[in-house]
Amino acid sequence: QQVRAYFQRRILECTRRERELAADDRGDEAVFARVQANVFQIFQTVFHRVMAMENEKQAGALFLEKLAQIPQAWRDSYETASGYGKSDRMHLEAVKLETAAEIKSAFLRIWGDIDDGG
Repeated sequence: QQVRAYFQRRILECTRRERELAADDRGDEAVFARVQANVFQIFQTVFHRVMAMENEKQAGALFLEKLAQIPQAWRDSYETASGYGKSDRMHLEAVKLETAAEIKSAFLRIWGDIDDGG
């Protein structure tokens, strides 16, 4: 329940921040807040799906696997953007990667004793 509450709280915070930034005509920052909310929503969905498994420990381990797998495309996109000097795209991918790292840290803190493989 704590993980579910974490996702709900963070999605609400990001959505609220996006609205505030958009109202202040800070469109670029609002986009980054929306992207962050989307990342939380992606992993919230993944969490709900893996929790449908019978074995909770296996579900936790699978969620950690997904936390490693899904951001790989974002890392690749960051590297590609870096190679072309596309700083806006790099920042967008960095926001996704930072959010995924935050989720992993929060999950390990809340969930407890799971080997994250390093």
